[in-house]
Amino acid sequence: MKKIKVMEVCDHLGWRSSKVHGVVRLFTFILDRFDKEKFDITYCCLREPSEAGRKLESMGANITYLNRSRFDPRTFFNLYRLFKENQIDVVHLHGNGASTFGRLAARVLGIPNVVHEHGVQPKLPRYAIWTDRLLAPLSYKIVAVGKAVRDWVIERKKVAPSRVEVIYFGVPLENYKQASPQRVSAEKERLNIPPDYKVVGTVSRLYEQKGVRYFIDAIPIIREKYPRAKFIVAGDGPLQEELELQARQLGVEADTIFTGFCPDMPFILSLLDIKVLPSLWEGVPFTVYEAMAMGKPIVSTNVDGLKEVLEDGRNALMVSPKEPSLLAEKILYLLENEEVARSLGEQAREDSKRYHINLTVRKFEELYSQMYALKSGKAKA
Repeated sequence: MKKIKVMEVCDHLGWRSSKVHGVVRLFTFILDRFDKEKFDITYCCLREPSEAGRKLESMGANITYLNRSRFDPRTFFNLYRLFKENQIDVVHLHGNGASTFGRLAARVLGIPNVVHEHGVQPKLPRYAIWTDRLLAPLSYKIVAVGKAVRDWVIERKKVAPSRVEVIYFGVPLENYKQASPQRVSAEKERLNIPPDYKVVGTVSRLYEQKGVRYFIDAIPIIREKYPRAKFIVAGDGPLQEELELQARQLGVEADTIFTGFCPDMPFILSLLDIKVLPSLWEGVPFTVYEAMAMGKPIVSTNVDGLKEVLEDGRNALMVSPKEPSLLAEKILYLLENEEVARSLGEQAREDSKRYHINLTVRKFEELYSQMYALKSGKAKA
């Protein structure tokens, strides 16, 4: 049986000021999970090689780098040649540049494509929205990571509802186990966290979208009422220096630990007693699935896709965005009520079973098979 040749095309494999982002994590999770007897998956990045890309290659990913800038028209010709020479059957597009040039090249070659919308983008430039509106008819489907993203695509990009499909991401649940007490204790000692202190933290790229400044604003409020706590900000990004300055200005620099990029997500989550998601807007980030899989009590903003997988009072406590006093109130409640925190974490772990990455991959396989059947039908016609 002929394998279906799929090419995953993305704009880049990591932001300039951050080592990783959602598309990289998706590719890492799905890399070895497709049915190898039915699918041949390759990858293309419009930009230059990166640290994250090299890691993917070391895991066995076949990646082609085009070394093109965002608006370079040569990208179209590069993709056209790449799709044709590799006899690609299905194209899966991630990112604005990939979606623009990839749809055009695939259409000329008669290759069905699907565009993946990874999040709500309230600051997406108007030209990008209009480009997507014009090119949307060239795609077989638009895939959204959640219902909030689907609704945003329908409303802002004017895509017909029947052409937008929701496929939730997930994580390899079996990888998310609490680290040993000895390893956790050693790391806390290294970070100067007293053994009897609670640890509250957030793990994300340090961008405006993630709302980390409001978490830091909440820290002095929490410390005043619960001094036996330390706070972790894990991740990197362009706002790191600004956030560190904010902590100093608030007088909580001794209590706030900036770890930088953490490649071992289960381990950094093992340090936390409470996971905070203070985002201003979202799709459905991998970090929420990871915290749920680890059974962590979660305090989250009630924005977009977060409120699709989290339910206030059931598997998380939720607050409005940009409200550090409310964020502090919910965190304090869990610090002071361990049984409630434990119950929320257990329910989150149970709910995470609906979000295994294998389920995502099976949905992708179904979609690719539908698209290949469409292509084959046209070829025979």
